[in-house]
Amino acid sequence: MKCTGILLLIALFAACSPRKRETIAYITERRVDQTGKLVLTYQFRVDQKWVLDSAQVDNRVIPNDSLKVVFSSENPAENRLQMP
Repeated sequence: MKCTGILLLIALFAACSPRKRETIAYITERRVDQTGKLVLTYQFRVDQKWVLDSAQVDNRVIPNDSLKVVFSSENPAENRLQMP
């Protein structure tokens, strides 16, 4: 019984480990592509390294030069912007 409880706690901690992290991404370029969509080039810092990426979004007003980005702690290249 005691062993089962310990295994249950280990499984619970493993399941609750944060796999997604959040930080601020800084927009470095805004442009409109051929289809009329807005292309944002942005960068964010993870563990002393800069990650560069871009996203195609509907043409909308983005008032700031920074947005929240949610990324995978295992692979920061897997990320998505949180639009205002």
